[in-house]
Parts: sequence; C-alpha cells; structure tokens
Amino acid sequence: MGPDLLGGRAFLPRGGHRDSQTGTANAKGLQDALRAINRAGGTIEADWPLDRVIEVGDAATQGKTLMELYGQMASRPVTVDLSDLWKQLGVVRGDRGVTFDNRAALASIRASIC
Repeated sequence: MGPDLLGGRAFLPRGGHRDSQTGTANAKGLQDALRAINRAGGTIEADWPLDRVIEVGDAATQGKTLMELYGQMASRPVTVDLSDLWKQLGVVRGDRGVTFDNRAALASIRASIC
C-alpha cells in the first residue's frame, strides 16, 4: 500500500484521470477540468471557494467525480496504492528505466495523459 495522504497529490492521479476518464470513456479528464476552471476565471488571481472550483471542473467532465472524490478524501486520510495505480496504467519500472505496457487495464488513459 502507498502512503496515507490527505487529498492533495493523490487526488490528482487517482481522481483526475482514473475515475473521471473511465466515467467518460476516456473522453474527459482532469486536464479538461483544469482548463475549464482556468477559462472561467479560476486562476491564481481569483479567490474562488472550493465548491465553485469543483462545480466548474465536474461540469467540464460531465460528471461528479471531483465532488465525489473530495467527499471521500477531504476529511480523512486515504491510502493510495500507487504501485497498483502505476500497474493499471501500464507504467513499468525496470533495470533499464521506465517502459509502458499497452496491454494494461488503464493503458488508454495513460496514453491520453502523455
């Protein structure tokens, strides 16, 4: 198992791609959510409440993934099995570096990220 994390860094790979993209047949993901938030004015210069950020991001991905994950991860530590996530994405670390396994369950999601 991976480290216990309170949202944050684990939120992005876990929710941003795996859950939101599998819910939209890999058509929409975290990148789409972040772009929509930026286009709507949610930049470093703006003072948005978190629920607005999540609302705009979820609308962009046509789902509720960000809200659901925030609800699960915001108030308690969550154990993220990063080894399993990398395996499902087809990211393989070997003696000669990192390679990609295109037969992995979530390889198409990894390919859409890269």
